[in-house]
Amino acid sequence: MNDLKEALYSIDPKSLNYEQWVEVGMALHQAGCRCDLWDEWSKNDSRYRPRDCANKWRTFKNNGSVVTEKSVFKMARERGWIPSEYKGHEIGFDDYIEADEPYMPQKKDEAKTTLPDDYSGLTGAQQLKVYLETLFKPDEHVGIVTESFQREDGKWTPANRGDYSRTAGKLIKSLEKYPDDLGATTGDWNQEAGAWIRFNPCDGQGVRDVNATAYRFTLIESDEVSIEAQYKAYVEWNLPIAALVFSGTKSLHAIVKIDAQNENEYAQRVSFLYNFLENHGFSVDTQNKNVMRLSRLPGATRNSNTQKLLATNIGAENWSVWRNSIEEIPEEKLPPITSLAEKFLNPDPLPEPLIEEVLREGHKMIISGPSKAGKSFALMELCVCLAEGGKWLGRFQCKQCKVLYVNLEIDAPSANQRFRKIYETLGYSTDPAKNPNISNIITWNLRGHALPLDKLSKPIINQASMVNGIKAIVIDPIYKVITGDENSAADMSAFCNYFDQIGAQTGACTIYCHHHSKGAQGSKKSIDRASGSGVLTRDPDAILDFSEIDLTQLEGKEIAWGAEIDEDRSAWRVTGSLREFRSFKPLNVWFDYPIHRVDTKGELDACFLEGDARSNLKQFQKSPEQRRADYKEELREAYYELEHENGVSASALAEIMGKSRNTVLKWLRELPKNFKNYDGKWFTLEDYTRYLQDTGALD
Repeated sequence: MNDLKEALYSIDPKSLNYEQWVEVGMALHQAGCRCDLWDEWSKNDSRYRPRDCANKWRTFKNNGSVVTEKSVFKMARERGWIPSEYKGHEIGFDDYIEADEPYMPQKKDEAKTTLPDDYSGLTGAQQLKVYLETLFKPDEHVGIVTESFQREDGKWTPANRGDYSRTAGKLIKSLEKYPDDLGATTGDWNQEAGAWIRFNPCDGQGVRDVNATAYRFTLIESDEVSIEAQYKAYVEWNLPIAALVFSGTKSLHAIVKIDAQNENEYAQRVSFLYNFLENHGFSVDTQNKNVMRLSRLPGATRNSNTQKLLATNIGAENWSVWRNSIEEIPEEKLPPITSLAEKFLNPDPLPEPLIEEVLREGHKMIISGPSKAGKSFALMELCVCLAEGGKWLGRFQCKQCKVLYVNLEIDAPSANQRFRKIYETLGYSTDPAKNPNISNIITWNLRGHALPLDKLSKPIINQASMVNGIKAIVIDPIYKVITGDENSAADMSAFCNYFDQIGAQTGACTIYCHHHSKGAQGSKKSIDRASGSGVLTRDPDAILDFSEIDLTQLEGKEIAWGAEIDEDRSAWRVTGSLREFRSFKPLNVWFDYPIHRVDTKGELDACFLEGDARSNLKQFQKSPEQRRADYKEELREAYYELEHENGVSASALAEIMGKSRNTVLKWLRELPKNFKNYDGKWFTLEDYTRYLQDTGALD
């Protein structure tokens, strides 16, 4: 049962969907646990609602279900949890382990690594004072836990959520008042268990993740690596460590600077850090990802050892500095410098266009647009045009080649059906026996198997290298593989570098799509419409942007393909920002499922984009010339509905138009060239001439 509880709390409920959350509850029920355990664990999720667990719990039945406690252990193991019987033994603070750590690319050195001990002369109270001054602002609340209980396996665990009512400033004043008695400030603790502190501030109302008021730090520790090896790794990787604390047993608690602005950015950066450590062979405790996680309180004693504060502010200055530093490339791997004169004499061959007027072989292209723009359909249509050597979007000639389509979003049968419909709509045969070009499209359906691009890039390179002649790799969509924070220029620069690696090692173009940011896009430049850092759209060699056209001007009118404008019709203006070619004239297209059709009739030319202020001006603030044209049309329609051979009166026009007589007279006087007033009656010029002839007035 203790192992089950430990495994449960190694799983972050925020990482689970609803079905997985229910599966955990069923497993605990099947194992004979109380609902309180499931409920307390679920409180770490911002989606938590009181009574949800109890209401669901009553629906569970112990009927030999395949969902057992093994399901919890499996989830925990997938997240890095290791059962206690497989963990190493505890070692003392002064112990050294002589070993070459295989995960660390370092020179062999017989000398033992000396751990820092910057605050060895300070009392426990003074160590905590330094810790608080380093991590917190004076007015921020700090969570401290001193009460503990011993589990059946002998381990000591925090007994409650502790005290979080005091600010760092108040705690520091108390520590200064009692510099030799840490317990006078924190309260007494069990000398065997030690004490704990939360390294991020809270709001003083609670210590769940929703109570966090800043997202500055995360905790890195490992029970699988020696203390000496832990410190070597922290130093070699130049981690931005705000405080380094000896746990009192077998690990160093590194409080690492994350510097996140919100919970989402915090989760992304912590995930990147953990992946970095795992990829370098460093076994890190994955239970520490929560922003309100507990760490060891500096200065407290534990099993005759002190939870020592060893150092503060070591390694990189902050997250950004560290993040940029790990992207450095050894100089010997960089290409040599060359003289321009040499290149003029022996020019490198220019890559052939893969898509005429848009993209050269080996280059990168991004398609950006909002939802319902049909971006995936456009990419699939591009794959078909590349396979067949056809014209994409009815405009851009494609070079016939093989293409790898990496599908990350929709299931394989749906993707295959889409390709079939596109083939049929474009007029190509779907019979492989009659159309061998179909084999030019190689699909890789990875829905449910998506990985961050730093891990997926190598498999993509391997798969592409297995097929001769692949000239394009389409990745749809990139939000499934994005690494880091999409609003961070540094993170997105690193992310885009993986596309360069794929292109460099396969010689193929990389083509992908991304979504627009929220809000109206009509007033923005095409290069600024995509969500996240501008790096995403400034890095590719070609950007094709799909922006929705405001169709209100066409409502009620019959348009191309014999249909009227309704909520299901959409039209798009395709613009390009190109590095290798001249920008083309914006292309107006209708999305006519499953392809985009060019507006050959020019019906969309005068329409503005959604969100463009000029669209409102066009609709609601018409120019005088437009108003006169509307008056003329409305008057003419009313005139011909009346008996008009001998002229009509202003009163008759007003009655049929539903306007006041004065309004109609005003309109008529503003249009003297269209209507003529004679003897109190109004005529069109044509009828007026005929009337004068009939009455002999011209004589």
